[in-house]
Amino acid sequence: MNTIDWENLPLQTTPLNKTMLKQFQDNINNGKVDKSLPNYAGDLNDIDETGYVWAGSNATNKPEIGFSFIVNTVKYSTSYKTQSAIKVSSSGEATEYQRVAYQGVWKDWLLTSEISGTWTPELNTRENIKPTTTYTTQTGSYKKMGNMVFISFYLRGKITALNGTNNYAAIGGLPFTPKTYNMGECSLSTGVSYNLLTTTDAVQMVLNRSYSGMLYVNRNNGAGAGILKVSGDTDFQIGGSGWYETA
Repeated sequence: MNTIDWENLPLQTTPLNKTMLKQFQDNINNGKVDKSLPNYAGDLNDIDETGYVWAGSNATNKPEIGFSFIVNTVKYSTSYKTQSAIKVSSSGEATEYQRVAYQGVWKDWLLTSEISGTWTPELNTRENIKPTTTYTTQTGSYKKMGNMVFISFYLRGKITALNGTNNYAAIGGLPFTPKTYNMGECSLSTGVSYNLLTTTDAVQMVLNRSYSGMLYVNRNNGAGAGILKVSGDTDFQIGGSGWYETA
């Protein structure tokens, strides 16, 4: 029977270091840890010790249903644990997932190449002269997989002064610098645009190589740049979502 001698593994009261890794390898070499992985058919959420298992078809809470995974659990303390899971295809290609747990609650599995988080969008102009703005809502989220970035955002507030010459509208603060797109090669969908521009045209948001790191806010159908205006008594709103490639 293939078993792991948990008692002889290094205790994870501190982060792994070279000494601990050497001790773990010595345990393998001395036969204290079997070189074959135990077949684990339980709930991956319930593993509470450091070590590797083979999570077969009956294991639950795997990254993907219907596949087997090599799963490594690292227990840092009673509060913190991590798991990585590697799926190996019949052609030998590996896909790796990871997740973390705090106080016994596991976060969702993420591809190792996937990063998610928040960003802070802000009004700007193409000449990089920001209007004087008071925000009531300023939120954004992103998910990055390789060089693909998926974003969403929403802004609400009042513009009290325009400080530029042309005041062509832009959104700054993107979480990752986009590649050098030509105009029209990448655009994002607009969910809402209200009381932001001097015209009432529908708007689209596009990326352009000349202004890396900002979204243009254009009047729709190639009608020209959107021009910001002072808000007056009513809040402006703008929000949208979409994807782009990093530089």
